[in-house]
Amino acid sequence: TTYVRSLWSDGEALKAFLLFFLPAAGLFSLVLCLYRAGRLSRRVMAVCMSVLVLTESFFYANCFIVSRSDYTHRAVMAMEDLIGDDSFYRVKNQAKNYDVNLTGAAGMNTLNHYTSLTRTTTMQSLRKMGYSGYWMEISSVGGDLIADRLTGQKYTLLLAEEAKDPLVQKGPLAILEDPLALSPGLICDSRIESFDDRLRERPFYNQQLLQTLSGSDFSPTHRHLPEAEQNLTLSQNGSYTQLIRTDSSKTGLLEYTILPQTERRKVYFDCFDSAENHLSEPYYKAAAIYVNGALLREEYPTQKDNGLLYLGECTDEPMRVSVLLKKDLSVRSFGVFSVEAETAETMLSGIPQADLTVRGRTVTGSAVAAEGQDRLFLSIPYDEGWSARVNGEKTKPQQVLGGWMALPLQEGENEIALSYTPPGFWAGLCLTLAGAGLLFPLWHLFSLRRYRSALLEKLAFGLFLPLFAAVVSLVYLMPVLLWILV
Repeated sequence: TTYVRSLWSDGEALKAFLLFFLPAAGLFSLVLCLYRAGRLSRRVMAVCMSVLVLTESFFYANCFIVSRSDYTHRAVMAMEDLIGDDSFYRVKNQAKNYDVNLTGAAGMNTLNHYTSLTRTTTMQSLRKMGYSGYWMEISSVGGDLIADRLTGQKYTLLLAEEAKDPLVQKGPLAILEDPLALSPGLICDSRIESFDDRLRERPFYNQQLLQTLSGSDFSPTHRHLPEAEQNLTLSQNGSYTQLIRTDSSKTGLLEYTILPQTERRKVYFDCFDSAENHLSEPYYKAAAIYVNGALLREEYPTQKDNGLLYLGECTDEPMRVSVLLKKDLSVRSFGVFSVEAETAETMLSGIPQADLTVRGRTVTGSAVAAEGQDRLFLSIPYDEGWSARVNGEKTKPQQVLGGWMALPLQEGENEIALSYTPPGFWAGLCLTLAGAGLLFPLWHLFSLRRYRSALLEKLAFGLFLPLFAAVVSLVYLMPVLLWILV
């Protein structure tokens, strides 16, 4: 199962395969040799080959087709239709307890997604905002108070044992509601078009998003400096934080203390460097995190948990955070950060919201814009397939803040209508209809055996072979060579 969990096999898996492959290859060869030597009849040889093929199929099926209990699947699907909310909302996950696509499969709007059709800009925007992701997967695990509100995360799906005052609880899962959640449509001005989307420390990236959308200069996000360092040198090199252990055979230690302030603080830890969705990163499993002496994560970040790590809320008592570093690092976002909850919520509540509704592939609603508010920011991933109308006039959605969308607004009330058609849909439909229309006449002609052309068949086969070779080389051989050589 190593392959299906990591999309790559390791040395131990190779040894296990060889232990099966070598005896199997020997048995296949032996059966063939005995048959060619006349020691086995064709029927006995066929039976032996069938038994070997079935055995081989059973072995590899257990390696590459993982059998799983449907307990988790049934638990998630049992949450369907329990929220009872007709507004445009999203459901996030507190942790990756199941395959991310199951949230959407249960009928709940979510940013969770696993498909090769997801745009790169969408993946990168979510990673910059502090959400987890890898390969083709984007996840709502992670983020902070600001990111969750700006993306319309109104509900959280989590284990029932971890839920306090849940909105809904059924079986092992529960749903919490955020009463201060925002709409995925926020009314703002044109400053969103000049937003600096470069990767930086993720909590401050979210703060700049908030400042841009709210028009406020308040800074609710803070970085905390360690009060103690052991076996470790921490330094800044441009936009990178470098952490080098004095003795590389031992772990390094960073100690932080977050003191209570006049307002409560949401505290997060981050260790992050690349917005790309690589299968693995050199900084994965770099640290163990302790909060007030209790172990929170043995290994962080990991492939399934590489978003901002929520450490808790600092209210009346100091919060002590210990970071045990297991490897040397050079990353662009590292450390303990906190968000002043009341300040951030005041800034968020000051952003005017649109009233939106989702039905299938359409989003409709209204937005009332004051003077100077000429943009509607939509935390909907940008894609060329979106078309829009504002007050009945067709308009082209803009790509803003990395991978999101915006529409122009007029002062006063605006009626919004968005619809989505996959790029290439109409061309594909025309080709399908043309192919269907030509199928039966051509079949009839070829059935008469009068219009068959050996030259055309040879030409088609001659074109197919180089194309097939190119696909095999680019898709299968080149990645393996790059893996070996780079």
